[in-house]
Amino acid sequence: MKQIMKKNPNTNVHLCIENTGKYSWRLMEIIPEYDVKFYIVNPLHLKRSLGLIRGKNDKIDAIRIASFTKKNHEELKEYVQEREVITTIKVLLTERRFRVSNRKQLRIKIKDTQELSNKKLAKRLIKDNQELY
Repeated sequence: MKQIMKKNPNTNVHLCIENTGKYSWRLMEIIPEYDVKFYIVNPLHLKRSLGLIRGKNDKIDAIRIASFTKKNHEELKEYVQEREVITTIKVLLTERRFRVSNRKQLRIKIKDTQELSNKKLAKRLIKDNQELY
């Protein structure tokens, strides 16, 4: 980011990223330090706005996001950094959803394992899975 700002000190910079969860967290923390217009776009919104497009890699994605931002920057909501407590709650809720989902999957796995004809193996797997939750 520092390099971009050094090369373009008097430019009106617009920066847009897809909301990729943990991959965008660090950028979301440091971006308020700079004088840029920053947008975070839902990947599904971006995909729907572009329609059916072939080819996908980081370079193509960057070009598509840049084009999207150039066309839609007036309608996009500029990013405002959340308070730390809000971010903490969001991360904890995400972690909870993950754990609840895993626990549900383990219960299903245990139930399915009971159907194995090899009862010794079934008992071992059930015990191992029960230890995980």
